[in-house]
Amino acid sequence: MFTSVLARSAQKPLSLLTLEPFLDILKGAWSVISPEPPAILCLGLGSPTMSPNSNIQLAFLVEMCRDLKIEHDNVSLYDPVFTAEDTALFEDLHMRVLTENRAGPRAFSRNAQHPVDVPTMCLMPHCDMELYENFLKVNWSQERLSKALLVGNRLGEYVDSNPNHKLKTRVPYLLKLAPLLECRPLPPSSAWPTAFNNTCAQFLPPNAFLAEANSEVAQHELNMSDAAVTPNDPKGRSGSEMRQNETLRIAQVKGSHQNNCDGMDDT
Repeated sequence: MFTSVLARSAQKPLSLLTLEPFLDILKGAWSVISPEPPAILCLGLGSPTMSPNSNIQLAFLVEMCRDLKIEHDNVSLYDPVFTAEDTALFEDLHMRVLTENRAGPRAFSRNAQHPVDVPTMCLMPHCDMELYENFLKVNWSQERLSKALLVGNRLGEYVDSNPNHKLKTRVPYLLKLAPLLECRPLPPSSAWPTAFNNTCAQFLPPNAFLAEANSEVAQHELNMSDAAVTPNDPKGRSGSEMRQNETLRIAQVKGSHQNNCDGMDDT
């Protein structure tokens, strides 16, 4: 099967990879989450018929399915760069390509909806931090995150390499979750150094809880709402100020109307 996958790009044979340590790490991490084989959600893979890195990542995904006894029809993939040839390849492998409606109305929407309702291994190789953020936001509950094994860039790397004010504004969920995750790095590959670099299996350990992070994220959402400036407001008032002023105006109108009615009754 690997021969048919790799023949599309005629790259180095997969046998150059040392797969056993990769698979051992994933199996060990998954055993913490569930004794049953996972569903697979693969986002941001790239084009396996155009990119050598994407090609070898797909080949590894196929081997992972074989080793973990995951049926291919339980694998879902999405990336807006998938070509017709990519889609045909996935169909040959009996994997499911997600529709744009689920992934977002245009391109790789940062508002994509991918809820984890069953124990799922989420393969997101080298995605932007905003895409990880959206995935976390959609699945922000103890129940859902406890079902997910995220295989992708080490989230703590984003926290370490970006200023805190940027993280609080753009990726508050990632910022709060990263310190809680157990991270098991995949070993570097000399044959494909850029395909798996900085890749980790990350999950919420059983003794980690979102309660404190929940309150901080909720406060961030409230602050963001209050700080939002209405574009059409010439005075540049925040959303909360506009709502308060509108409430006061309605109350004044009602009061004035009631006074007029009382005056008519007196006459």
